[in-house]
Formats: sequence, C-alpha cells, structure tokens
Amino acid sequence: MNKYRRLLGAGIWLAAAIVGTMGLQSVVAEDAATQPASQPAGKLAIGQAAPEIAATDFSGKNVTLTDFRGKPVVLQFGSITEPVFRMHAAAVEKLAETLGDKAAFIVIYQRESHAADTDAALSINQQEMFNIAQPVNEQERLKLAKECAERLGLKHQKVLVDAWNDASSRAYGGYPNMTFVIDAQGRLATGYPWMDTKKVQGALDAVLAGKPVPAEFSGPTRSGSIPALSASDGAKEMMGAPNRLGLVIALDRMKLNEKQKAVIYPVLTQYIADLKQFREMRQAGDKQGGVASEELKTRLEGLRTSAEKVKAAFREVLSEADAKAAIDAMERTPAARRMEMP
Repeated sequence: MNKYRRLLGAGIWLAAAIVGTMGLQSVVAEDAATQPASQPAGKLAIGQAAPEIAATDFSGKNVTLTDFRGKPVVLQFGSITEPVFRMHAAAVEKLAETLGDKAAFIVIYQRESHAADTDAALSINQQEMFNIAQPVNEQERLKLAKECAERLGLKHQKVLVDAWNDASSRAYGGYPNMTFVIDAQGRLATGYPWMDTKKVQGALDAVLAGKPVPAEFSGPTRSGSIPALSASDGAKEMMGAPNRLGLVIALDRMKLNEKQKAVIYPVLTQYIADLKQFREMRQAGDKQGGVASEELKTRLEGLRTSAEKVKAAFREVLSEADAKAAIDAMERTPAARRMEMP
C-alpha cells in the first residue's frame, strides 16, 4: 500500500497546486476549511472576522491585524524555500507599490516548506541558490525572514515572522503560499491556496469600492457552483511534496485564456474528485492483507483515465509545444510513474 500512499501524496498535491495556480482557488469555505489532522481547523468564513495573527516585526514588536484596521489587507504566507512564493514576489511587490497606502500587504514568514535538510527538499531550490535548512529557533527564522525580504526585494510589503509554534499559519490552514484578502473592517473577503496577483487586484478593487468580491476574482467555496473544486480537500498534502513543481510552473507561465480554461478545468475537477475518492477508500482500510482490493484497483483505473483526459485536454487546446511541455512535466511526477498495479 506504500505505492498508493506515494501516489496520493504526489497526485493530490499536484492537482491542488495546479488548480490554485490556474485560478480555481478554494482555501476559504463557508464552513470550516479542511485542515491537516495535526492542525486545528481554522474557522475561515467569508464575511466573518478573519482569524487574528500572532506575529512580530523585525524589531520583535507584536503585530496584529487590528493594527491595520481601516484599510484592506492582503495577507500572504510564505518562506524563502517555497518556489511559488518566490515566483510571484516581484508581481506582488509591484501591486503593493502601485496601490500605496490604499491597502496593506503583509507577508507572514512561516515554517520553511521545502527546507534542504528535510524530505521535502526541492532540486529547484538548490539550482536557484535557496538550498536552506529548517531554522532551529526563533532567531534563525527571523534571520531567514530578513534574508527573504532582502533577496526578493520586498520593500512595499510588511514582512512579519510567525510565532515559533506557527500559530498564524495554523489558524489559516498551514499551507505554503496561501493568500487572503481582508476588508477594512477585518472581515475575510476571499482567499486562495496560492498567490494570484490578478485575482487579488480584482478582489481589492471590489473591496475598496465597498462591494462584494466578484466570482471571477474569488476562490470558489464548498457551497459554490463548483463544489468539486475544493482545493482545501486536496491541499492536505501540498506541503512537503518534493520535485513536483514542473507542471504547476509550466501552466502558470502559459497564462491560459478562457477557452483553454473551459476545456482543462472540468477534467481537472474530475481528477481531483477521483483522487479524493481513492484516498477516502484507502483511508477506510479497503485492503486485503496489504494487497489492494478489486474495488480499489477499479478506482485506480479510474484515476488513470482521469489523468489521460487531462493530457487529452492539453493536446486539444494548447499549442503543440505547450501541450508537450505540460504532458512531459506531468509524466515526470512520481504520481505518473507510480500508477501501476501491485
């Protein structure tokens, strides 16, 4: 069954990350968001008070969301070893500079998501000179936060350091680059499992105008029109999954248009749903002496079919070069290599 566990760890992370990167974000839910079992469920509800943070600035002063009351807040979580956080840093900085005093941009520096001395280490970090070990105390985390702000040029964002027990991160879900928009009254307006500057800007425009965030700039909720696209269900294993960013980054750089999204999104929806069903069946103990049951094997076949449909969608709406790049990236993931029967 270890083969299935590796498959789920890779596949669920990959699906959730792709969905988040392409704009189908769903960290915020009208009921409590699904959280890793080791972490308390944060009460993340649109229109309700955003959970308070427990963080300090570089001088050691305690900072809370209340300190920013009166203007909208973009609350982003990240660490220097998270490639997706780094990838969007320049665009977020530009947006923060453009909006000036109209909104506050806060980065909560959290636990390293892909530290070099852990199983979650990424080769891309070594290639880009971010091969950094997990800090062992608050002082080391502070040092890394300062290094992060300097290396990424975060001059118009307030970088705060999460409490050593990761209280702020856990309150919001504990994922590597989750991002939230909070209105001037401290209420949660919308949220995403990954930073998306286009959606954040659209959400901020609405909040600044005193209007609800339009659907096109929101992460869908569980009670929304696309219930199957709950990245928070799949995001349980988003942290700690090594060497699976190729497809995420490839699709992000393609900047999909609406027609492409209309073809790709539905098959990704089914893929996530199949992953969830497979995971639930495995967790329910559907196995026979360590050998997969026939029903579990059938689920795996369905998962394979879903993966093939995703590839077919790439071929249908992407250019030949982009489709090849996306499929190649997908086939290099551990999930693709381990879709084999025991």
